Amino acid sequence: MKTSAILTALAIGALSLQSCGGDQHQNSGTGTDGSEVKQFVLNEVIKSSSASYKVASPGFPDAYLTIRSSVQWPEKIGNYDIKALQDTIIKISFPNFKGSGIDNAITSYVKDYAIYELGDGVTPVDSVPQATAENPAYEAGLKVDMLEITEQTATYAVSYYQYLGGAHPNGGSTPFTYILDEGKVAGLDWLFKPGYEQALTPVLKNAVAAAAGVEPGELQNYMLANSFPITNDVCILEGAIVFHYNPYIILPYSFGSIDANISPYQVRDLLSPQASKLLLE
Repeated sequence: MKTSAILTALAIGALSLQSCGGDQHQNSGTGTDGSEVKQFVLNEVIKSSSASYKVASPGFPDAYLTIRSSVQWPEKIGNYDIKALQDTIIKISFPNFKGSGIDNAITSYVKDYAIYELGDGVTPVDSVPQATAENPAYEAGLKVDMLEITEQTATYAVSYYQYLGGAHPNGGSTPFTYILDEGKVAGLDWLFKPGYEQALTPVLKNAVAAAAGVEPGELQNYMLANSFPITNDVCILEGAIVFHYNPYIILPYSFGSIDANISPYQVRDLLSPQASKLLLE
């Protein structure tokens, strides 16, 4: 088996962000003309690993499986204590992992070929030959990407994919926004006041229809269920509240993933006090 761990330091340290007023999580520098330059330090590394396997099952041709994982791992965000953020990334990305440490989580993931139930005769290999109809090559993987960083929030997407035969690969993602000074994820209960569901639903339906490229009145014709679900996969991105629907959750695979963007001003009366402060002030 060939398992590689690549730790690539990104040259993102001392990322400068615009800011109003002082902040304990900022550093300051001075430009050549004497003007003050605010700095919000972000240190991040990319951690990745992969492993390949030969799968032999009696009565079937040999197949191959490659499992990959790549994580944009935060090591410093301003002067915040980000241990809880790091733990959150591991928990959401690797829910079956029982150990500790991101390196162990990644290597455990790429070694766990048994969950794909491809057969009992699995042998680690250093490389995978060219795929053919007689000897197919399958893939599975997981990525964690930082989508956005601000002085108050860090937004990530945990994405997975797999192709184990069939008409098309399967995949999806779980986005989330972490509130840095509170040490928690901005889920639905953080974003909205209790009882928000009824008033939010028509606004969200219109946003889903727009993202899917259909008229709001036609959305029900394409939905896979009679009821309209409010997804738990929600994040804050570029000042908007983004509701993410993976394929098959609400619409057929042909529509792909749906990201329904809602301006906080559209739902300002539904926002919790903490969400109003973050998004509207």
